[in-house]
Amino acid sequence: MPRSNRIICACLALAMVLGLGAVAPARAALIVTSDFNPNLNGSGTFTIGNKIQIGASAITINALGVQDTGANGIIANTKVGLWTTGGTLLASVTVPSGAGSTLIDDYRYVLLGFSITLTANTQYIIGAESATNGTKENAGDGFSVGGYYSGGTGVTLVDSRFIAGSLAMPTTTATPTARWGPGNATLIIPAPAALPAGAALLILSNLRRRTTRLTAGDRRA
Repeated sequence: MPRSNRIICACLALAMVLGLGAVAPARAALIVTSDFNPNLNGSGTFTIGNKIQIGASAITINALGVQDTGANGIIANTKVGLWTTGGTLLASVTVPSGAGSTLIDDYRYVLLGFSITLTANTQYIIGAESATNGTKENAGDGFSVGGYYSGGTGVTLVDSRFIAGSLAMPTTTATPTARWGPGNATLIIPAPAALPAGAALLILSNLRRRTTRLTAGDRRA
């Protein structure tokens, strides 16, 4: 390939990089929902969540999230936790109020700052705060329709469960199995940081000038 063509390819690649600016999930979340505007949870303040079973392959996560019912922003700062079935808290985050955190498939996520590998063929508990008095996001409730939630790829949703009060491992099971799914986890890969506009234009300008010189040299050759 002539050197001029290689430079053109480099320009195109740089332009593609400069166009990146969002984060994207590298895998499906632990829990998926079939209804982004479900009925709401009954009265009270609880930690609501699920027991999940990891399948034959381990799963790595680095973000926890809470369901943003209606995808219109979180009502108030809401805590999400992930536990072993023995009660050890593996990670927790506070998803801030509003619509500023990363929204992926009806859940707003906050990065942990580290990754966790969930062991194959092992169960875990995930839960999020929920309230109906406006102090927390109100969890979707699939009681009347048999449930809105299911396990993501490689994950089985074992049960739905709750405990009264602010963030704590939910221990009381409820029916149906797929009744709730307010807390979630996924693996997010941040996109490369975009260069400042001035620096990007300078690089592209220099590449174009170099391409012009090389193209002229190719013609002379």
